[in-house]
Amino acid sequence: MSADPTPDADRIAELRRAVIEWQGKWTTGRAFHFLRARGVSNGQRSQARNDLKALHRLGLIVLNDDDPDQLFYTFNSWNEASR
Repeated sequence: MSADPTPDADRIAELRRAVIEWQGKWTTGRAFHFLRARGVSNGQRSQARNDLKALHRLGLIVLNDDDPDQLFYTFNSWNEASR
């Protein structure tokens, strides 16, 4: 396993900015490809999944789990802290 090139807080903050700017559906795959393209991923999809979970715990994104085969998150526009 390769070392994480970016500290968690910086990487999560970068993902947070992307979710706010681009909105839409954020899946593990979308977050993974974004983080890899930015050069801040350790190459593990689980890292992207955990980063999305961290943003969800903070109330910055909302989990849509209506279809258990296609989980995704969206920007929580009701949370003032998310701006």
